[in-house]
Amino acid sequence: GCLLTQCLFSLSRIVNPDMVVLDVAKLGFLMGDYRLLNDVTHGDHWILDFSNATMNHALQFTPMLISKIYYFVTSCHAIKIKGIHLVNVPVFGHSILALAKKIMKPKHAERLHLYDGFENIFNVLPREIFPSDIGGTANTTVQELSDAWYETLQSESWKRFYANQDKNFFVDESKRITPSKITDDFGVEGTFRKLELD
Repeated sequence: GCLLTQCLFSLSRIVNPDMVVLDVAKLGFLMGDYRLLNDVTHGDHWILDFSNATMNHALQFTPMLISKIYYFVTSCHAIKIKGIHLVNVPVFGHSILALAKKIMKPKHAERLHLYDGFENIFNVLPREIFPSDIGGTANTTVQELSDAWYETLQSESWKRFYANQDKNFFVDESKRITPSKITDDFGVEGTFRKLELD
């Protein structure tokens, strides 16, 4: 593990009942691109608040989507996941978690923790890293953190960076020495992977 003072803590929560999970994943990867160039950390702790989750949100988590998100997080952004802390997961979300654990590496599945509320998570993670409006003692609110990210990602320099990615970053498949691992992982080429569910 890493010392908590050397880790990055990320707090996400569902606010919009019409939220599209794929859009949220894309936003997460935009934030990941920013972090690749600006952050130094020994690992990530993700805190996800599912207080407002609906069945509509749950139905969007297909096995393929979970696999792709996990692949991009661990292989493309190479994020060191030290802890995934899920707060207020509804009953219908537990089957999705079981599926996600099947897809994840065992070491990551072991780092996935559930909490009935934020008071319980304060026994594991320091209260001072949490915004004041969810019971923490940090001198900020969830909305203020969200606004700061929005302002950063919408700045002219970062809008240009994202707009130029498609032009500046691409793969020349003719120069690939070994077969692409992506197609094997997602069963498009090569053998299909079998996912066994209980």
